Amino acid sequence: MAGVMQYPLMHGSYLERQGLDIIGLDVGFSATRRTTGVARLVNGQLSLGLASSLWESRAEILGCRGETEVAAIDAPILSELHWEARSCERLFTFGAFQRRCKPGLSHVRGTGRQLRKAGFDTGNQIASICSDSNGKIQFPRVWAGTNIVEAFPNAFLGVVVPVTRYEMMPHLRRGKKFDWLYDQWLEIDAFGEFTNELDPSGALLRECQNCANHEERAALVCVLTAGGVVLGKYTAIGDKNGGYFLLPQLKKWAPWARRELEKQRGRLENLEIWVNGELIRDTQPLPGSA
Repeated sequence: MAGVMQYPLMHGSYLERQGLDIIGLDVGFSATRRTTGVARLVNGQLSLGLASSLWESRAEILGCRGETEVAAIDAPILSELHWEARSCERLFTFGAFQRRCKPGLSHVRGTGRQLRKAGFDTGNQIASICSDSNGKIQFPRVWAGTNIVEAFPNAFLGVVVPVTRYEMMPHLRRGKKFDWLYDQWLEIDAFGEFTNELDPSGALLRECQNCANHEERAALVCVLTAGGVVLGKYTAIGDKNGGYFLLPQLKKWAPWARRELEKQRGRLENLEIWVNGELIRDTQPLPGSA
């Protein structure tokens, strides 16, 4: 299969024993160039490669398997396409988040709206192979009956990176923040904490450590996002109308990031924060934020 790498995982891994199947997809816009990173971890095998925006190209990597448990997509996931501002994006423009893991604003004309439309289209593509096991996996759904979640790789990586690393962060050109954050995870050996429970064999960890392609790296982080949802170990931030970012479970966040979330959460009306399947009410402190 051209452009696709496949890595067999050791028999007896968590995923193989449970028969789990997860997808990560870093959305690209081009219908002619392979600018979309695609990864699928299923029954002990990781498929990883680059595709165009066309479903046929993405399906070449995803394969002809049945339903996936969870698909995590690096683009806005909305129940209806609209151009309103989103609370999940706005939160990460506040305070320390602004410099460390700020998202692009997808209600802004140009590439922002282009990404929002691409996310909506990709969600509709993936829905045809995505599980609707509502009773098995608990998380705040945007699309009822469908296990599609929104990944935000910059924040997924960024909230884990210690403040001392940011103090040494150089000036980065536009589009270079993600790879800098990814490299910080490599240097602090953070990937093992997120891959070991999904794949004790170490094959997924080795791919995360060795991958150099920007889009494929992002797809791997999306796989980790989907894995956290399957395991019930995640933080979801957003609201029903604007969607949710799915991020690492709160106890994995660096202290600065937990404090910043507690500090900024009250600035947005109707913002929801879910931790491992539980909605944290406005009056409740966040676990570990003290």
